[in-house]
Amino acid sequence: MNRARCVRLALAGVLLVPAFAGAAAQTSDQQRCINDVNKYGSRVAKSQNKASVACVQNAGRGLTFRLGVPPQAQTAQDCLTNDVGGKIAKGTLKLQDREARSCLAAPEQLPGFGYAGAAAVDGAARAAGLAMVAGLFGPNLDAAIVSYAADSDGARCQYEVLRYTTELFYAIWKEALTAKKNVLRGIGRLTGTGPVASAVDLQSDIAATIQADAKGKIARSATRLHDKALQRCTGVPTPLAQMFPGACSASPSPVELGTCAEGLARGRFYQSLAGADALAIDCDLTDDGLANLSCESAELREHVLNRIGYGPDPWTRARIQQLGVTAYIQEQLSPATIDDSATDAELAQFPSLTMTFQELRANYANNPVPPQLGLGVIARELKQAKVIRAVMSHRQLAEVLVDFWQNHFNVAAGSSQRTKYDISPYDRIALRPNVLARFEDLLVADAKSPAMGDYLDNRRNRVNAINENYAREVLELHTVSVNGPYTETDIPELARCLTGWEEDYANAVDGFEFRANFHDQGAKTVMGVSIPPNGGMNDGLTMFDFLAHHPSTAQFISRKLVIRFVSENPPQRLVDEAAGVFLGTGGDLRSVMETILLSPEFLSSPQYRKAKVKRPLVFFASLIRAVGADPTTFNSNTVRNRVADQGEDLYDAGPPTGYPDTSGYWFSPGTALKRMNEAEAVSRGSYGLDFTYPVVGGTSEEIIDGLTSGLFLAPLSSPTREMGLGFLDILPEPVVATRIEQAAAVLLSSPEFLTH
Repeated sequence: MNRARCVRLALAGVLLVPAFAGAAAQTSDQQRCINDVNKYGSRVAKSQNKASVACVQNAGRGLTFRLGVPPQAQTAQDCLTNDVGGKIAKGTLKLQDREARSCLAAPEQLPGFGYAGAAAVDGAARAAGLAMVAGLFGPNLDAAIVSYAADSDGARCQYEVLRYTTELFYAIWKEALTAKKNVLRGIGRLTGTGPVASAVDLQSDIAATIQADAKGKIARSATRLHDKALQRCTGVPTPLAQMFPGACSASPSPVELGTCAEGLARGRFYQSLAGADALAIDCDLTDDGLANLSCESAELREHVLNRIGYGPDPWTRARIQQLGVTAYIQEQLSPATIDDSATDAELAQFPSLTMTFQELRANYANNPVPPQLGLGVIARELKQAKVIRAVMSHRQLAEVLVDFWQNHFNVAAGSSQRTKYDISPYDRIALRPNVLARFEDLLVADAKSPAMGDYLDNRRNRVNAINENYAREVLELHTVSVNGPYTETDIPELARCLTGWEEDYANAVDGFEFRANFHDQGAKTVMGVSIPPNGGMNDGLTMFDFLAHHPSTAQFISRKLVIRFVSENPPQRLVDEAAGVFLGTGGDLRSVMETILLSPEFLSSPQYRKAKVKRPLVFFASLIRAVGADPTTFNSNTVRNRVADQGEDLYDAGPPTGYPDTSGYWFSPGTALKRMNEAEAVSRGSYGLDFTYPVVGGTSEEIIDGLTSGLFLAPLSSPTREMGLGFLDILPEPVVATRIEQAAAVLLSSPEFLTH
């Protein structure tokens, strides 16, 4: 291994530590530091706000002044930073003194997160008050001020709108201080359990607490602001746009003015929180304080492309930019509306994908004699097609859902000779058409599939020769779950309902045939459902209808979908909402997915972003998509083998449970090293990849920043960027192109890329 690669791997190993090492909660000393600095910082903010309100009130009365300067030399704008009486400065000194005692007296007192220092807290506190004045009155307070002499009602309107805007700001700050103190100790958390152990956890819980406003204090303060705006600003002689020429200049009435001022207070709170506590608050909150997608950050767009697809590529980047997040999700929920003809053309190289059951048996032999093709070609082509679709398809959500349901209704392609033949029609007929249909349709299509019938032995399930394998898995894995309300007696009874479900390769498009002579025609009782005798195939259909609409099924399926798309520790509120939609729509999977993907948990909760380790297929597909490789040139067979080498042999998970959707299963020091090696290989254009980097040379900063803009949507974390710069600074490689490749390999081995 050359020296450059050794250095790259060593640095990449360091990069992995922050993402996967156990996070630590703050000690009591560290908590005291954070709480004290924030407490005294809030006093600075309060003093600044009171001073700002006084400036506006006095300016309207013609009383603006600065110590030591004649009144005629004053301006209202000057007043904002004059600190008459020195109260703000005194607050700053107390803040600095408290920091010295609570934070700087000993190294162990310094927090690992949520702490930016007294200077940052002081700056954020002062800036918030000034920003609210500028937001209401524009950059020139003197030009906006209405004098009491000319329009006393207008002057009073200006003063009271600012006063109650700043009071709302402070009310939010007080709630945040209490929330911060509690969640650092692990009390009253809304987005997790135990003491918060990271900056993301801290900001998520504070935001959730503010949004919830359990005691209604923020809402009451907001109501007072709205009431005062309506009371004081209705019918004033001076136009509102003239009195409030800042961010609220377009407010046509006192009602809209109150709404705008509320958003100003909320947004400035989140801006000050970000600065004071070194937190990366999403722009959707910092603009108006509400999680309403009024701003779509690069982080959000990257999150959407990572979770409902296989990562950003040039097409999805452009599409989500064009449509916006919500419309992009809605389009992905309607895959038939998305042109995917280029992917279809690429898949034409695999003739087995479209063959009937009979054609597959006629064209592929178990023991081939040239020019016959071997039976293994069918699964190989399906696996290659899965890789190509993940990399190339514009119907990204549909491809992720096919993978999800294939694992839910797992069939191992290599489990028997029959499944080797039937795995491709299983994917094409049973799964793909139904991933956004009704769950009952998917369940029945799966039950009819010869591949499932063979894998779980239902084709061997006949009257007087009952085989319980499939019936057990229908209950445990496919519908109500292992914790569902059934007994051991229900399993053979359900198996009796499903006798006679056989295959017909010659005449049926879906390969299914019900054979009445193999069916148990006796009466049955399953989970309290009475099945009368001589029901034939309807016995099974009745039970599938019952199971597909059962509340336990709704909970089980919704929970698994929330785990896949939101969090491996699924928020119960969202699971319950999705389950309610499942039941209310008769198991309409599109509606369930829409509920999940448009939920605040998915769109507005940063603690759920970059929280899942990419499975091997996701990792490889996202690598190829990130570098912008030509999807028609890479070696899909080599890539599917590399995916299998990392533990995910596509369509060949052994157990009926499929591959697990848990990060711990897919990540270890060994797999980390393998992924670093693969990132390095891809960065060099291995596996037939054809692409051009968005940077051709320059300083270390220019190379890292240029690569970042091409490989990621969101900015890199400071540790990752600094590590990349440090790597280039010590890389003993004179060839510029190689330096770029190696820098890309480091970035593609970072926590930002290995997670989604």
